[in-house]
Amino acid sequence: MTASAAFAALAVVSRIVKLPIPDVELTSFIVILAGLSLGAESGFLIGSLTALISNIWLGQGAWTPWQMLAWGLMGAAAGWIRHTSWSRNRIVMALWGIASAFVYGWILDIWTWLAYTRIYTVLAFFGTLGASAPFDAINAASTAVLLLIATPWAVDLIQRTLHRGALNTATSTASPTASNAGTNGVATH
Repeated sequence: MTASAAFAALAVVSRIVKLPIPDVELTSFIVILAGLSLGAESGFLIGSLTALISNIWLGQGAWTPWQMLAWGLMGAAAGWIRHTSWSRNRIVMALWGIASAFVYGWILDIWTWLAYTRIYTVLAFFGTLGASAPFDAINAASTAVLLLIATPWAVDLIQRTLHRGALNTATSTASPTASNAGTNGVATH
């Protein structure tokens, strides 16, 4: 649970602190990394919470549930492939990042088309997709570059850290009478 909270906090901060280039942000990368490291359920939760919490600063609206769904699905999908050979291949993960970023954008484009365009034709739908394509491409490229650089070593580092933390927690919660056997519960050191 602590790891999920840390990932969510990191993703929220990365979304609030904007980089100087529009739509270059670390959020999609962090959500995918969370899914790869912690699994589908945690990936969905982290993606959803990222949108909900960051929009407290950036502005809540009718788009928030759509963002929650899109980033949640992004994290869950990464969790679904975490035990496959795909998650160990940097090129595949870069392509995964491109596809994930575009799917995220398309989900939000559906909301934009339904809420703002209000011209419910195929041409208007693809016009909405086309209008956001440059922004989706920037998000996809930045996500792909980060995944190309950071996978699989970042996932391995996170999992080793989590494993060490679990071992430390397990040993620190051991019964004091078991660790001080024969001393009647009095520490001798």
